[in-house]
Amino acid sequence: MHLTHITKLSKLIAIVVLTFSSSSIAEQAFEIGLGTNHAGVIGGTINIDVNPNTEFFGGLGLTAGEGVGYVIGSRYWINDKLRLIGNYGYNCTVKTISTTTTYKDYYGLNIGVGYSFGGIDSSGVALDLMLIDTSDCHNALASVSKSSMKIALGYRF
Repeated sequence: MHLTHITKLSKLIAIVVLTFSSSSIAEQAFEIGLGTNHAGVIGGTINIDVNPNTEFFGGLGLTAGEGVGYVIGSRYWINDKLRLIGNYGYNCTVKTISTTTTYKDYYGLNIGVGYSFGGIDSSGVALDLMLIDTSDCHNALASVSKSSMKIALGYRF
């Protein structure tokens, strides 16, 4: 990974955190991890409570093509540990090799269910099972299915 990608990512994360922090006085939580819910292969989100059972989140992450991905969505907490998730964000990267190698990131809608071992108000590991829409990836590369189940693993604090 190039240093410029890391620098760009750190600036974007700082901007997102400052924007979300200053725009709301609601309770906030953060989550870092791997997978679709974390805006790329690896990334992080800031979560803002809308009410006791619902939160909106937005985040940035590094994609498989060494680009910067994003995710926006919401979580509905069924109870203290179980949550339903809906988001729009990074889903896959298609690599093309001709005279040069290029990467193209694709985005789509995703839905799933998750479990936070620490719960909504405590730190801990979070595991989500997501149904992701990879139809754009399928159109670009026929060997990719139109949808697939993926696991997102994170740490909530």
